[in-house]
Amino acid sequence: MTKTKLAEELIKMCLNHPDIVNYMQNFHKQFPVYRVSPVVVMNEKRIEYVLINQER
Repeated sequence: MTKTKLAEELIKMCLNHPDIVNYMQNFHKQFPVYRVSPVVVMNEKRIEYVLINQER
């Protein structure tokens, strides 16, 4: 497996788990304006991410 393919698989895995996304956002709090909120679309069994516009 190439480094690029491994990176692709890790990104897919992380983006499909909202808890990992929230953990990383809480760990790196430098840019709250770019924080996203995971929204689970139940009918299609997928996760979409919505940008939360938070002004400082």
